[in-house]
Amino acid sequence: MSRKGVNLGSYGATGEVAHNQKPQQEERTGGVPGGVKKRKWLHPVQAIEDGKVSYSCKFLGCMPVRMESKEQGSSIVRECVKTCKSEAFQKRERGEPIQEVSFNVSDKALRIQEAKSKNILYLHSLHYISYCTDEKSEGNNIFAYIARESGTKAQMCYVLEVDNLAREMAATLGQAFDLAYRKYLQAKQTTPAKEQVKALKTKVVTTDKEKEELMDRITSLEREMAQKSAQAELLKQQVIDLQDRRISDGVHVAEAPFDLNIPRPETKELDDIIANLESQIEQLGTPEEEY
Repeated sequence: MSRKGVNLGSYGATGEVAHNQKPQQEERTGGVPGGVKKRKWLHPVQAIEDGKVSYSCKFLGCMPVRMESKEQGSSIVRECVKTCKSEAFQKRERGEPIQEVSFNVSDKALRIQEAKSKNILYLHSLHYISYCTDEKSEGNNIFAYIARESGTKAQMCYVLEVDNLAREMAATLGQAFDLAYRKYLQAKQTTPAKEQVKALKTKVVTTDKEKEELMDRITSLEREMAQKSAQAELLKQQVIDLQDRRISDGVHVAEAPFDLNIPRPETKELDDIIANLESQIEQLGTPEEEY
């Protein structure tokens, strides 16, 4: 982490690792989203993800700024540090205490909270932070960052005093951004696959629904075919009975085995009735043809 400051890109909180001793550096490749390059990190990935990295600081103050380009970061912070240190000096001269705070870092946000009550004073998502630095003119004791206020375009510079840990704080924030950016890249890579899975699931549901509708249609057709078959058999039997009745009026003498409870018609009338019944049978068709 350069002592000149770091401009932090945008892409996207809460939380403690004690800092009474120097944290162990760790090489991370596997287990880090998007990790392709070996990098020595100050803290375990899990500690950053859980927001359990914190620093005890004195909050010197904050003031509105306007940073229109990354080149302005260093000069803007230098002026803010000068102003905030002057105000803190005046407080000390008057015997007023400087507010003690805890500065917490995660891969989602930065949090400044009161040291004793733990009340949150400031909370900034990482994608609102545009610049941070360990101010080199102040040795290793001043850390500052610029953040845009949520829901507005206003920018503020926050200045913290810490005993010989300013560079480490800047490096920790850099690690948080690096981890968040790797997660962002990983999410972009997996999105197409997730969309494909979603589309396939939708297709399966649609196919199952179509299959169910088809099975219902087949059942309905089979029921309809059975009814038509029964009607056709009944009409055929009526034709046979009428034919037997007609025969009894001709050369062959036979009584119709089926009494239709109608007066015995003339032969032509019987022929017309039989033709009508045969037409109905033809209209019903056979189950095989309909299916």
